[in-house]
Amino acid sequence: MIRPEAFCPCAGNFAVLEWGFQRQSTEDMPLKTTQRILQRSVADKLGLIAAGVAFYAFLAAFPAIAALVALAGLFTDPDAVVRQLENVTELIPQQAAQLLVGEAAKVASAPDQSLTLTVLFGLIVAVYLSTRAAASLIHGLNVALGLKENRGFLRYWLVVIGLTVALLFGTVVMLVLMVGLPTVLAFVPL
Repeated sequence: MIRPEAFCPCAGNFAVLEWGFQRQSTEDMPLKTTQRILQRSVADKLGLIAAGVAFYAFLAAFPAIAALVALAGLFTDPDAVVRQLENVTELIPQQAAQLLVGEAAKVASAPDQSLTLTVLFGLIVAVYLSTRAAASLIHGLNVALGLKENRGFLRYWLVVIGLTVALLFGTVVMLVLMVGLPTVLAFVPL
């Protein structure tokens, strides 16, 4: 943990961090800082933790997209949602985009009763996996900052669920803007 005097301008040219790094001049800072970060990230296995966060986040994407396509299919034309999704998939690799659009087309062509079950199941799985991603993110930040988890069980899970809700809300807003904004702008004379 960084002591407050490390950032205090009155501390002079000598900053001491709790994990033992000392800096007397700015010339040696970039190289020594880079070495220290690499040593800590290898020792703390930050790459493995980052891979876990990415794994859960990527794994949560597919049921979330299935749930969103099924939800949109209940209220609008499912084929229109798939066409809009094709525009969004230009940002990801071609094989992943083909897989995503193919699965979305399968979900969109399902009957209405099946879409309701798809929405429920997709949301449950997506929320669970997103919660695991948020928990991994919190763990990774604790390791990176050298902190021990000192929250109680209830408070920890409230923070994880709050972070999950915030991340899901941001993702839904982003997807609505990416899919819905071009549709709205098509009707606006510019």
